[in-house]
Order: sequence, then structure tokens, then C-alpha cells
Amino acid sequence: MNPTNVGLLNGKYTVESIPDSIKDSNGEWSVYSRNFLNEIDRKLIKDTLVFDTISEYSFRLEMKNSKSIQIEYLKDNAVFRSRTLKAKITKDGYLKLKNKNLQLLLLPYVLGGIDVKRVRLTIHEDGNLIFDVSEHRSGAALLMVFLDGRNFQHTDTFRRISDTTKL
Repeated sequence: MNPTNVGLLNGKYTVESIPDSIKDSNGEWSVYSRNFLNEIDRKLIKDTLVFDTISEYSFRLEMKNSKSIQIEYLKDNAVFRSRTLKAKITKDGYLKLKNKNLQLLLLPYVLGGIDVKRVRLTIHEDGNLIFDVSEHRSGAALLMVFLDGRNFQHTDTFRRISDTTKL
């Protein structure tokens, strides 16, 4: 992806990622999927989005220019929230989102921690959205008891429902 074809991201996508499976330490397989709206909504203490099981949820992406992207949250094809995020095209063909990447929990390393989440997007050759996440969490209590720091990485794929490509 580059500034001339960044419009390939424009389109409407399913809110749940295409299910994937992982094998745990007991050798058992688990199927999981992630919700795009929860992943992009950076509320660490309380989840502010509430979903019902009756409605149909999706989201629409539209590149405003090479440095900003608009995300529309859709419920039964009606917009119920819209956000514009800063973005940057990287040399490896991804669109990196600048979405409150660094969040503080309480007083970091005194009584609390930090959360760093980096999100980048690109389009798969079949037109689906690739959502790549790298996250780090760590903290401490009174600078003496360091809580376990964790690093997470995952890649999810969201199915394209319709195309509104603008090149």
C-alpha cells in the first residue's frame, strides 16, 4: 500500500473477524474471533460499547487522505458512532493508526501501569482487511513489586461486505 492506492481500504466490513483456531498447552483447539469495534475502542478500565445479539453490526472505513481515516460504526446499516483517526503509511505497505497508542492506568509504576497498543491495517489480495496488533502491558506497585509485563501480537482478518474504493 502506498499514498496512491490507500483508497483500497475504503469499504464496509464485518465487525467479527474470520474465526481462527489456536492450540493450548493441553493440546486442545479453541476457536476465537475478535470484534473490530472493541479492538479499536481504547477503553482500558471499562468497556463503553454494548452490543445486543439481535442487531447486525459492521463498520465502514474511508480514507480522507493519506494521513487520516474515518471509521463509521454501523448498527443495522445505520451509523451510531463515527471517528476520524490519524494514520501514517509505512514503508512495508501498512497503514499505521495513531489511536491513543499509549495509555496510562492509574499512576504508572507507583500503583498502576502502562498499555502500549500499535495497530496497522492493510488489504489482503482477496479484498479482506488485515488487522495487525502489537501490544505491551506492564506495571508495578510502589516501585518495588513489579507486575508481570506482557507482550501480545495477533493478526485478524475482517471480511469485506461491500466496496467503496476511491483510488
